[in-house]
Amino acid sequence: MDAHITSQDHLLNQGPRPPQLPPPGERRRLRELWGATIEEVADALNEEPEVMSDWEAGQHSADTADTYAYLRLLNAFREQLPTTYEPDWAALRKRPATQAAAPATPAIPAQASAPDPKAKPSRRGARWTHEEKDRLRTAFLAGTSLQEMAESLGRGEKALRWALYRLNLIPFPVDDVPAPHAEPKKKPKAYTVAEKRKTHPNAYEPWSTEDQRLAECCVTGASLAELAQEFGRNQGGIASRLLKIDADGPAVEEAWEHGG
Repeated sequence: MDAHITSQDHLLNQGPRPPQLPPPGERRRLRELWGATIEEVADALNEEPEVMSDWEAGQHSADTADTYAYLRLLNAFREQLPTTYEPDWAALRKRPATQAAAPATPAIPAQASAPDPKAKPSRRGARWTHEEKDRLRTAFLAGTSLQEMAESLGRGEKALRWALYRLNLIPFPVDDVPAPHAEPKKKPKAYTVAEKRKTHPNAYEPWSTEDQRLAECCVTGASLAELAQEFGRNQGGIASRLLKIDADGPAVEEAWEHGG
């Protein structure tokens, strides 16, 4: 008994240990489930939004008092959210503003104002930042149209739908998934594994030893085609693996559009 009391006294005499925040991904997940923006959390903790963004991403540290304040806020999010909480996004989203009635003799818009169908979005394929995700969520809940959001964020509408799905704002965008190629049941394969490996040397090989390197290459900004060439696999295999390991980077967006 005395030994237990001595051990307790020794532990208490050490004083409280520095607070340990959850991993960056969990910090972001709790904030997003609560529906708060980086700016709102920064204001609650008396921090600048840029500093708060770095703190959430694990790229900033603060003194013990501020860290305890952040930890208390995250714990409050976690404790007050049901285990299977999913916001009613449809109820939260505002209806798009109705367009004003057209004048009796509407002016014909100039041809230059029409969008160029061949022009690529300025941020196409770029990695989504936390700030862009916050802007997307805020615009979506405000009832902004998909076309307006695409123009504001420099993204394609299909990419926006996948991003909204990953933020749990809309259902799975099934219409954006390429339809499977129909082929007769008894039709023999047009290739063998050996033939496939002539162009993709590592086709059908186990992935376990390469997952870490794949994730690291993806984060650096490599495209789906570049990853396929680097790892000696076809783009479909790369796309499926990126989604399976929950990688981050521009190629993930391509993977969703590829159909995973």
